[in-house]
Amino acid sequence: MNKLAVIDTETTGFGRTDRILEIGIVLIDDGKIVDEWETILNPLRDVSNSNIHGITPDSFALAPTFSELNNDISRILNNRILVAHNLSFDQNMLNMEYKRISKEVIWGQGICTLKISKLKLEQACAKFNIRNSLAHSALSDAKATAELVNYLDLQFEDFSPSRFPVDSKLPLGRRLHRQDSDFQPNIKLKSSRRFTENADISVYEGDLLTYVDVLSKAISDLTITKSELKQLSEVYLDLGLKKEDINRINNAFINSILEASLRDGSINNEEEKILKELSEALKVDIVLPKTVSISKELLILKPGTRVCFTGTYLDEKQNLISKEDLGKIATKFGMVAVDAVTKKECDLLVASDAKSMSGKSKKARNFGIPIISTQEFLKLTQNG
Repeated sequence: MNKLAVIDTETTGFGRTDRILEIGIVLIDDGKIVDEWETILNPLRDVSNSNIHGITPDSFALAPTFSELNNDISRILNNRILVAHNLSFDQNMLNMEYKRISKEVIWGQGICTLKISKLKLEQACAKFNIRNSLAHSALSDAKATAELVNYLDLQFEDFSPSRFPVDSKLPLGRRLHRQDSDFQPNIKLKSSRRFTENADISVYEGDLLTYVDVLSKAISDLTITKSELKQLSEVYLDLGLKKEDINRINNAFINSILEASLRDGSINNEEEKILKELSEALKVDIVLPKTVSISKELLILKPGTRVCFTGTYLDEKQNLISKEDLGKIATKFGMVAVDAVTKKECDLLVASDAKSMSGKSKKARNFGIPIISTQEFLKLTQNG
């Protein structure tokens, strides 16, 4: 009764020829976690998305293949209700692996926490204060999903276990665990989260949520390749979705990225480039506002310019430059350092990041006061 197997997979992609790179499993009996299991797998093919999950060819060079560990995986999952955040995706990836080795699984009726919560995993974790120590690690995501189950109103009689082919005579196989310390998320991927993490997916139902989740993964690095476009087409065709539904979802996602870009009142050149590339790839028509730029007169930083500073800054040698230090530099160049951002007594705000959302930055944008980064300020004063 209530024997669950919460699973998560990291994969080489999400198309029909993609493979499982890592699988994490958390076993729950009557509401209590009784075991955890994980391994990296050698996919026997190239990997193009290592920047997302941190699994590189070096990571899986000595890992077992799915064929070598399928009996262990079957033994663990057999006679349990499968649970996943986007169950259709993880179950489909598993199904393709079993078909490659000519083994059949009788899939029961599992639990999809994505379809029930209508939240992406990171959104669900934030809502219910669930800690996910290493997002995009199969076991860490599975553990977060296992905790999410506790917050969902589930009627277990609506679900049924899956039956996996198990050979009881075979010994346990060899596993390879992830070395978390080796994974340093791509800087671009980390910075991209502010564009993608708040997309509202609660308006979608059923298999549309499966596509939305896959699309979210595809554009999580703010790029989309021809291979990923092909894989997305395979996903919606396999799900039997209508082209007009896919167009509507693509439009909504690109526009959510546009809205995120405009939270600070402007779109910089890099954001404009990202939006143009994504909209062209997904065939989405968007209207981009003109990029806001600082006038050349302000960039000269003339004597008498009243400048306010917010945040702190580390130089190339990781030395801290405080607001007081920046004020001294401003004074040296004849500018006037002020403590507050006001409409009549401040001409320029210098922030650690020009896209800062600090209180002073928000005031500056409301008053139409330009903002430049500390790095740009230092560069201009050095040139002066």
